[in-house]
Amino acid sequence: KKEDQEKKDIMILFTSDIHCGVEDGFGLAGLYQIRETLKKQGYETLLVDDGDSMQGDVIGLVSKGESIVKLMNEMDYDLAIPGNHDFDYGTEQFFKLAGEASFPYICCNFVKEDKLVFDPYIIKKVGNVKIGFVGVTTPCTLITSNPAFFQNEKGDWIYGFEQDETGKKLYTAVQKAVDDARAEGADLIYLVAHLGNQDECRPWTYADVIANTNGIDVVLDGHSHDTDQIVMKNKDGKEVVRSAVGTKLNCIGYSHISSEGKILDTNIWTWDNKQSVPSLFG
Repeated sequence: KKEDQEKKDIMILFTSDIHCGVEDGFGLAGLYQIRETLKKQGYETLLVDDGDSMQGDVIGLVSKGESIVKLMNEMDYDLAIPGNHDFDYGTEQFFKLAGEASFPYICCNFVKEDKLVFDPYIIKKVGNVKIGFVGVTTPCTLITSNPAFFQNEKGDWIYGFEQDETGKKLYTAVQKAVDDARAEGADLIYLVAHLGNQDECRPWTYADVIANTNGIDVVLDGHSHDTDQIVMKNKDGKEVVRSAVGTKLNCIGYSHISSEGKILDTNIWTWDNKQSVPSLFG
């Protein structure tokens, strides 16, 4: 059948904790080149970000994040989630930037007065494969960005991240989004996460979330700037891949899905040289 011949493998590319390092490591120039090469090789591509893109250097500070969102628009990102430092210019500025983005922000646990601020998940249909992306942001955001940004003038909390001491509120929010995406027809579930592995973020680390949920295939994770590639068991004993991509574009993540919808490989490409790709391009 001609239709079968036209089915393409899918490559999800992911970045995290760019922290304004648009010319560091691979740089956005290198990321663009990789995506274009994959397209020429016949892949369908998606590009997602795990948070903390807008803060971390002068380009972000001077424009209060606006320059970074413009660059991400030019890169044609498909979706992103908020990282804790994306709120560093204030919640109102973050909402302004999210409104200027040509891609959606998703998050299953960011609430204002107990109502979700963003859609908890999004489903992307690529060929015959429906890929569900669920967003989740660390509750540590409340203390690692400015707490006042999440309070009203009286000091009452109006924003939250489904935080409690047991972690159950967070796990429930993630599980609901996963279940809802599955019910809507998602064949695969990617948790796009800004959770990390830091002890001070327990019980909200990626490992806590995987151990207390089911139905997630892969966790694309950020926050702790590590590059660990982990396979661990969820609460049903099924293996889940967790992939992290460092910071400032020193790595670019990828997840290769066959045209039939089987995840073949999830890993990272690493650029260890002191000289960045954009500087080599001149």
